Amino acid sequence: MKIQHLMAFVVLSLATVPGARAAVLAGPITNAANGHVYYLLSTNTWTQSENEAIALGGHLVTINDDAENNWVYDTFGQFGGVRIALWLGLTDRQAEGNFVWVSGETSSYTHWSQGQPDNNGGGENFAHMWFPGFNPGFGGPYDRYWNDLSDIDSVHFHPVCGVVELSSPPTPLPAAATQPADQFMPDSAQLNGLANPSGSPTLAWFEWGTSLAYGNVTPPQSVGSGSNILGFSNVIGGLVIGTDYHFRARASNAFGVATGLDQTFNLSNYIPVVTTLAADQLTTNSARLRGQVNPRSSGLPTAAWFEWGTDTNYGNLIGIQDVGQGPSVSNLNVVLDGLMGGPTYHYRLVATNAFGAVYGADQTFGLGFVPVPIPGLPGVFAGSVAWGDYDNDGRLDFLLTGYPGISQLWRNTGSGFSNVTASVAPGLPGVYQGSVAWGDYDNDGRLDFLLTGCCAGSQLWRNTGSGFSNVTASVAPGLPGVGDSSVAWGDFDNDGRLDFLLTGAGQLWRNNMPVSNAPPAAPTGLSSTLSRATVSLSWNPPADDLTPSTGLNYNLRIGTTPGASDVLAPMALTDGLRLLPALGNAQAGTNAFVLNLAPGRDYYWSVQAVDTGFAGSPFAAEQQFTVTAPRIIELLMLGNGHFQFSFSNEASVIYAVLGSTNAALPLAQWTVLGPPVSLGGGLYRFTDTGAMGQAQRFYILRAQ
Repeated sequence: MKIQHLMAFVVLSLATVPGARAAVLAGPITNAANGHVYYLLSTNTWTQSENEAIALGGHLVTINDDAENNWVYDTFGQFGGVRIALWLGLTDRQAEGNFVWVSGETSSYTHWSQGQPDNNGGGENFAHMWFPGFNPGFGGPYDRYWNDLSDIDSVHFHPVCGVVELSSPPTPLPAAATQPADQFMPDSAQLNGLANPSGSPTLAWFEWGTSLAYGNVTPPQSVGSGSNILGFSNVIGGLVIGTDYHFRARASNAFGVATGLDQTFNLSNYIPVVTTLAADQLTTNSARLRGQVNPRSSGLPTAAWFEWGTDTNYGNLIGIQDVGQGPSVSNLNVVLDGLMGGPTYHYRLVATNAFGAVYGADQTFGLGFVPVPIPGLPGVFAGSVAWGDYDNDGRLDFLLTGYPGISQLWRNTGSGFSNVTASVAPGLPGVYQGSVAWGDYDNDGRLDFLLTGCCAGSQLWRNTGSGFSNVTASVAPGLPGVGDSSVAWGDFDNDGRLDFLLTGAGQLWRNNMPVSNAPPAAPTGLSSTLSRATVSLSWNPPADDLTPSTGLNYNLRIGTTPGASDVLAPMALTDGLRLLPALGNAQAGTNAFVLNLAPGRDYYWSVQAVDTGFAGSPFAAEQQFTVTAPRIIELLMLGNGHFQFSFSNEASVIYAVLGSTNAALPLAQWTVLGPPVSLGGGLYRFTDTGAMGQAQRFYILRAQ
């Protein structure tokens, strides 16, 4: 008998049918003892197996006695050499511990293994028959016996397959089963179903709507007149994100109509989930922006980036990257540099796919000042401190005074600071309630310093190149000792020699040294390199009569018209004369970065050198650079907020699309829609849900 049934097996593969969840491995097979028809399904969960059973016109098997139990075990326990556990139509999913047959039959027969059912771990609501030969080494018996299991598709590394029972041979009435929807887009989805024509010409379709009343039907489609299960699908449009949609499959032939179970979906379940996290790794000029994106199960490629700026208009993008298309969380970390202390920076994470852009919450951080430990640096009050590169190595050193009578010179080593007072300025008196100031009074290219305060008097110390020497008696005889005072250098008579003003005594001291300071030559080799909205400026150091090139500092001028300084003012006259006896705005070094430049504009710039006597060179020959603006060549509205276009773009530059209903608004008030998505072939696409329902809308592209 067993051989006879195996010879009757028919394998129906649904591997290529859209929406199919299982295949019929064998059947129909008739049990001669009761005249019922049985099928064996491929590996699947209990719930999906029962759904397939309904599509076949029956349910998972109901076992009424030992004879039927043995027949099912002997007939289906092995298939293709594989030992199989078998799903039965027995479940307590409605009430724990109250097992009933899903077919509605009232059979009281059971064949549980010892200690079963036990709902081990919870959720074991479905009965199965053990696969042949199962023996864990304890308990038992197991062959032909039953166990309760959760809604999974394997047990002890063996597949679980459903056994379907029909009380009579299949009738010509068709069968229909509803399958999960897929291929979700912002306004559409594909509905999927299974149908069995049962040997008669059959049409299949879907009912769908926002409630169980449905109210909409898809066009009927032929699924033939065979006896096999076939998949069918239909795409529905005009959907709205955030709405629950119901649908079910239906099939009809000359013998009647079959209806599948209701299924639901909501497009909002496929919009990416975006979380902006707190920034970390803060330094004096940088911070790491952090966030998380889950593209969810939309199957749509998703990109993400950060918007940032000094207010909630943001205005800048950074870190655009692909975060995939599956339901897994991606962590995004992007270091933002070129920042400054003072402003409060705003940022948020943005993700976009075909459903549009999703914005994370706004986060803020401020750099302010970050403490830099200097081992051994004393804490003082009633003091003074001043920066100066006394050894012309291109690194700023500092001089510190304060209570209870401390004066210290600290050298910048490049990796920290070292107290060099004893070796470089031996005999330097400790003072407080005074002031210190650097200046090259003798125009030898080396910074000297003035010192005032209690209770050592006022002193002028000359930089000899190998250390400092107190020259007060010979160079500034009669210099009064003052406390609660201040001192400042400045060439008040423009004779090329630094004079000084002393408070506490109320005295101006004029410099009559024989050597006058000549300004440096102008820098050469000016160059600019653009990267998005940032420009890198560089130049070569010039010659100076006394100050070495490493001791020079620099002063930039940038404007939007020739000779202008409306972007960055130099605090110097056009001939180079400095208006402040201080370091230039670019300080030491021969390069500088300028951020957040406006696209589509010409910029003009120059630089001057400043020596240790604070004399400014002439400005170098003015240079010009242009931040290019992209030009939209063709814009096509696709509907539902989607746009396609091509444009002239600069290689390696990332652009953002900005939109507004008012073209006259300042750029900071336009909505940043994010970077356009490349479609290949020079075409791009962006989404603007704010365009829906608008009479007109304006768009621009901005380099980031």
